[in-house]
Amino acid sequence: MPIKKPCAFINARSGSTTDITKPLTSKLESVFDTLGPIAHVEPDEICQGIEAALNDGCDLIIIYGGDGSALSAAKLATARGVPIVPLPGGTMNLLPKTLYDTTDWEIALNRALECQSARWMAAGYANDAMFLCGCIIGTPTRLNDVREQIRSKHFKQAAETLVFNLVDFESGDVFKYGIGTNPDSYYEANLLNIICPQMSDTNTGRGGMEIVALDVDGFFDVAKLGLSAVASDWRESDSAKGNISDAVHVKGTGQIDILLDGEPARLDLPLHIRLAQKGVLILAPDK
Repeated sequence: MPIKKPCAFINARSGSTTDITKPLTSKLESVFDTLGPIAHVEPDEICQGIEAALNDGCDLIIIYGGDGSALSAAKLATARGVPIVPLPGGTMNLLPKTLYDTTDWEIALNRALECQSARWMAAGYANDAMFLCGCIIGTPTRLNDVREQIRSKHFKQAAETLVFNLVDFESGDVFKYGIGTNPDSYYEANLLNIICPQMSDTNTGRGGMEIVALDVDGFFDVAKLGLSAVASDWRESDSAKGNISDAVHVKGTGQIDILLDGEPARLDLPLHIRLAQKGVLILAPDK
């Protein structure tokens, strides 16, 4: 079914966002007869704006921001059977770079609008919490801040963050995880990195997530991990153990730290991570 009434929301606080309201409106007016809102909004206004646009009959949600902004849009739009177009306006822009092979929002939009119809993309769920790129589970998830600060050239802050996390980290903070829906065996880890198939550079086969577990033993190994995470990725750590599966189960009681597409949260244990093949509707070239 052709798109008839798109709308767009520009996250005013995302990493590389500028106010593109005027050029974006001009572009969409050249393609569509009817538009929904094209709004430059604060982060806490995005969900309310999307809900109102959906209620007003908008059938395409364009979101200009980071991966977290795309995730917010995906949760609301997919529940209503409406596709999204995530434009690169954040710091890392993992999802739009994967979907459109560019970090230029105009090129990304053109490639989206050239598509004849929306398609399904896989999404992960940690209990009921969705993620589109990946999730990181475990106490030292704040090491992600180190990577972000290095990439933003905030080296002093990165060093301070790394030292804080090393002091705060206890090597005994392990959890047990199993591969599959009903695992027969469980393993110990401090960190679990789960990557959706569209984001992985490993061949995950049909319907698999890439799963990288790290068993970090003490202060020295955490230091090496922090530097490895900044320099490249966790798969290069000597402590890494890789698997491919459509489900992971984490044992335990209470709560555990998790990053969902870079957004921090605490989720209840036990934790069940699964892959949904029909996770989110997107307007993007098929790959």
